[in-house]
Amino acid sequence: MQKANIWAKRHASVFAPSKFQLTHHTRRRRVEFDHQVQVDQTSVKPSGSSKYLGVTLDTALNWKHHIQNITTKISKSIGALTSLAGSTWGARVTELRRIYQAVVIPQMMYGCSAWSVAQERGEGYTKQTANSLKRLQAKAARILGGAYKTTSGAALDIELHLLPIEQQIWKTSAETVSRILSTEKMPTLAGFRILRNTRNRGRQTLYVSPLEHIYRRLYQRRGVIIEEQEPIPPYIVPP
Repeated sequence: MQKANIWAKRHASVFAPSKFQLTHHTRRRRVEFDHQVQVDQTSVKPSGSSKYLGVTLDTALNWKHHIQNITTKISKSIGALTSLAGSTWGARVTELRRIYQAVVIPQMMYGCSAWSVAQERGEGYTKQTANSLKRLQAKAARILGGAYKTTSGAALDIELHLLPIEQQIWKTSAETVSRILSTEKMPTLAGFRILRNTRNRGRQTLYVSPLEHIYRRLYQRRGVIIEEQEPIPPYIVPP
């Protein structure tokens, strides 16, 4: 905060400590979360979750709060789709599908390269997360196709040419990692690992980052081809 205040004076900026958020991240159940942080005259109290760049971080980093926020946001967007659709009036199926893919899918997949690898084994996301997103896509697909409420979501995915949730998550995550690896300096992050003591006799266990998690799966599917990507250096352009 001292460094931030020095930067603020140089750039004629002011921080608002009243908007600061504090969250203790741990998966231990017997931990007290009463520790506060004093910033100037403001005392920042800990909370069960905090929001950063549109991603909700909860205490255990299991992304339950984030999925709940996504569900609420997408439900509003699907409600807006309902007002555009009708059996005898409104937008056509192709137009509704285009709106769904341009608006709802980015909302659903925002930050999925992080929350989709919450679990270290398997696909990374829980069945509960996948089922929640499947129900949302099935609800939207029934609106797009004008189908009955009992129509199978998987059948609607085929008829409307929509990617299933599992494939959509993998597609977005793989594109994110491929874009990061195409830069000049970011590939070094692929080897980022965390050593942490486990509860069993103080042994150290290797924890991998979300980037490394997806990178390994991508390497298994694409092999050495992933190492032959064209580097695309970023550059600054005027707004």
